[in-house]
Amino acid sequence: MKKIIIAVFTVLVSITAFGQDITGQWNGVLKVPGMQLRLVFNISKTDNGLMATMDSPDQGAKGIPTTSTTFENSSLKITIANAKIEYEGVLGNDQIIVGTFKQSGQTFPLNLSKEKIDYTKRIDCFVKTIKILLQYCFEIKDFQQIVKYIEKEYISNK
Repeated sequence: MKKIIIAVFTVLVSITAFGQDITGQWNGVLKVPGMQLRLVFNISKTDNGLMATMDSPDQGAKGIPTTSTTFENSSLKITIANAKIEYEGVLGNDQIIVGTFKQSGQTFPLNLSKEKIDYTKRIDCFVKTIKILLQYCFEIKDFQQIVKYIEKEYISNK
């Protein structure tokens, strides 16, 4: 009976350990004072373990190689030594990695998921903010007036 229990336990542990696939594209938004930056970690398997690159689309950076990438017991650790970047997070059953991003002594929360981030809401918010600022600064009430003002002041005067 003990042998059966040990065998079942071993199979269950194996399924759990190998059931979490960390490879693929992991997306998150880093909220730093004054701005939000999209970060993407691209993780793949190699003969020697894991390899990853980091993208920062809002800064125009792509394919930044990592120094080390490990995933053990649901814990992901990524290091980019020359940029003084460390990321540590734990993959939950909901397929979200809850973690922290550290750079040059500063720490920020950064959660990652394989879900693509919908940026149309961010763009809409940005456009609304610009409208409000232009309306406030130049007392323009109609968006078409704003477009005409920009064309007149900045485009046609070149």
